[in-house]
Amino acid sequence: MRITSGAVILWLFIFNFGCVQNAAVKEGQNAETAKWDYERISGYLANVPGIRKMESWNDSGGQGVCIETEHYRIFTTLTDPLMLRQAPSFVESAYQAYESQVPDKIECVEKFKVYLFDDRKGWEQFTRVFTGPDAGIYLKIQRGAYAKDGVCIAYNIGRKQTFSVLGHEGWHQFNQQYFKYRLPSWLDEGVATLFETCRYNQGVFEFRPQDNLMRLGTLRQIVQQGRMIPLAELITLDPGQVLDGYGSDTDAVMSFYAQNYALVRFLREYDYGRRLTNYHNLLLGGLRGNWPIEPYLAQTAANRNVPLTIAWNSRVSPQLFSMYIGGDIGAMEEQYQRFCSDIVYRVRLQGEMQNNK
Repeated sequence: MRITSGAVILWLFIFNFGCVQNAAVKEGQNAETAKWDYERISGYLANVPGIRKMESWNDSGGQGVCIETEHYRIFTTLTDPLMLRQAPSFVESAYQAYESQVPDKIECVEKFKVYLFDDRKGWEQFTRVFTGPDAGIYLKIQRGAYAKDGVCIAYNIGRKQTFSVLGHEGWHQFNQQYFKYRLPSWLDEGVATLFETCRYNQGVFEFRPQDNLMRLGTLRQIVQQGRMIPLAELITLDPGQVLDGYGSDTDAVMSFYAQNYALVRFLREYDYGRRLTNYHNLLLGGLRGNWPIEPYLAQTAANRNVPLTIAWNSRVSPQLFSMYIGGDIGAMEEQYQRFCSDIVYRVRLQGEMQNNK
């Protein structure tokens, strides 16, 4: 999740905790009191592909390890053996997926920092120090992660769910670092949802947005109930507005993310990808900083120290959508809604499955 000045964006997950094994705890020891064993962990990770360097890391919340890959430095107190072995591959697979969104080759000047804690206690201690006077806002996050100042901070909520939030937040981290212009909310959040689901195959992670049942389930529900936010309105909203009570829908935040997930997929997939080039050009303009917009809008887009405002987002989003995606947005609305209905056709909600028994 991203938290920006002027708006609090809380991206929450409704999953159960996963069961994990503790590689750092010797037989007979209590998991809560046992000393974190760097020698044992480093030996376990010695032959993992993609790890370029390892060193001990001591945080106020406990002992850990810093794992360095081609593009990342992962500071972690994790003890789950499978997550430790897969985390380096996950972040590098994610980097390649992020980079594939634009045609330009991106030169990695400085490695990304990811802090991944084994439990919420360590995450909270780090967050209080890292976010300072804003800590109260970040500590409201119940289960998930956040990106701040180009750094991603998360804690273990189960392997699948943890990698899901890291994939989402990693996109925000990536474009904060490399894009000259910040992205409109619908685009930034919509693209981030593409990296929430993945499959591990022969040492690498393949991202599969078509398998994102959390977003698809929400989308099916709002399609069935006729609660779709109109496309012309959707592209002007940001999560802060939705969180503050957009409309009368208590599930508006989930609807906002689900529809932006569907919108980005629509631009990439609809009618054999006929708008895919438009989508790539829109992102490329943000990467290079050459959108043809008014100077005052460009200035805000380029200066990430200036708070992202509702006014800027609602002004720039329709302009960019018209310039790059083009067409009659009213006519596109029908295509978009048909696409949404198509991609949720085979999704079944819990109540529907019970009725079919």
